[in-house]
Amino acid sequence: MLTLNDLRACENCGNVMLKKLGDKVTNRCPACSVWKKETAP
Repeated sequence: MLTLNDLRACENCGNVMLKKLGDKVTNRCPACSVWKKETAP
């Protein structure tokens, strides 16, 4: 069973994700992490 402790909100888009899925450095959800990498110079 999931608890609130297992979830985190993405600091970029506000999507709620599992903590273990989020980027540990930026607190971004997988979608934002991928988007950020693709648009980085």
